[in-house]
Amino acid sequence: MEQKPSLFANSFSLSMRLVREQLTPLLILFAVSALFTLTSESVLRTLTASDDSSRWVVQVSIGLYDLLEGVMLMLVLSWGIPKVRDLTEAHYQQHPFQESYISSFLGEYLRLLANVLLYGLLLIIPGFLRYIRLVFVPYVALFARPYRQGQRDCLRLAADLTRGRYLKLLLIVLAFTAVQLGVEFAPLLEPSLHILPMRIVFLGISFFISIWLYSLLYLLFEQAMEEFAWN
Repeated sequence: MEQKPSLFANSFSLSMRLVREQLTPLLILFAVSALFTLTSESVLRTLTASDDSSRWVVQVSIGLYDLLEGVMLMLVLSWGIPKVRDLTEAHYQQHPFQESYISSFLGEYLRLLANVLLYGLLLIIPGFLRYIRLVFVPYVALFARPYRQGQRDCLRLAADLTRGRYLKLLLIVLAFTAVQLGVEFAPLLEPSLHILPMRIVFLGISFFISIWLYSLLYLLFEQAMEEFAWN
């Protein structure tokens, strides 16, 4: 009997299809992100120990840009989903981007951040665990018809969809985050890799890991939508 491809193989395949469909906006986003990262690193290297305020401003700017990049990458990849996945099942919004969606998506994303930050005020770990519970929020905000039609609360539905797969989501996000951090910091730790061509290569690998994680989470979201008891 032919063995079915694994979730990781399917998500890698989905990642490649999304890259092909969304190649131009992805290249633009990567170019802007790489330029910002390399410029920020250059600025930080020029600062002295007494430039604490300037260093703080640069680091805050990096954090804010990372947040913006994550939102933009989510949207760019999501624009490609209707081109490569079947959204005709009853609980999907069949044409998610033909109607107004930006305001609701950003609103729910801000609710997600506020929720995570509220838990994060206790300690970093509770905030991260809360993020895993709500990790499907962007997908629900864009693709779930019950939310788009005002029948379900986005955060509550996202939390419900993680039930029974929370540990899997936690391990996946932890593993991908660890690999991505390793890729991003490797050139900083190894001087022979800290040259412009290699920095761009490692930034590109990190960027693709983000795409792969998006695809993996989308397939788990799709699976959760199929198995959820809607009645």
